[in-house]
Amino acid sequence: MEPSFWIDRWNEGQIGFHLDRVHPALIRHWPALDHAGKGPVLVPLCGKSQDLLYFKNLGHPVTGIELSPLAVEAFWNESGILAKLTQTETHRHFEAEGIRIIEGDFFTTRPDQIEAPAWVYDRAALIAMPPSLRDRYCQHLVFLARGASILLITLDYDPTEKEGPPFPVTPQEIETRYAKSHTIRLLESRDVLAENLPFKQQGVSTLTEHVFLLTPN
Repeated sequence: MEPSFWIDRWNEGQIGFHLDRVHPALIRHWPALDHAGKGPVLVPLCGKSQDLLYFKNLGHPVTGIELSPLAVEAFWNESGILAKLTQTETHRHFEAEGIRIIEGDFFTTRPDQIEAPAWVYDRAALIAMPPSLRDRYCQHLVFLARGASILLITLDYDPTEKEGPPFPVTPQEIETRYAKSHTIRLLESRDVLAENLPFKQQGVSTLTEHVFLLTPN
């Protein structure tokens, strides 16, 4: 899957993956986690997610990484926040009021470009990756995380019923990809098909949302 795929999805308005409110699972689980000190949060493939504002309003400095210039522009316009732009050779950095968005390729983002995170929040990044890119994605995410815990949300469905993205990711795959580096705790599994009508319209019979807490070993 080429980067142009996601650029085109945003340019064509095909952003059914975008949630126009704070993710309910984040609201349910974040307050119960041990995040004393309001440390920085990293959000890969953040789009124009309202979750960035959720973290900011709780007092966490938050950094999102996003490929689409249109998504980045939309976030700042819709939030009403005026951001300062800094240009580097590979990325554009927008920052204001405790929120930073790095516009550019996730895979070329370096640790020295972001504040060392206390947490990583992956709601729509891993499930956006086809299987051929997931090894590379997970390795680079751990590289950027620098020992931070990860709150991960995935979707799971029968791949014969629908083509991704978003792609189904099973709990067994999370074990395979992260068990060597992290202790994996499944916080919740719930049927979310009724809340995701497009999946049902495309013939998906069961859609399960899994929420994981990944703690570095």
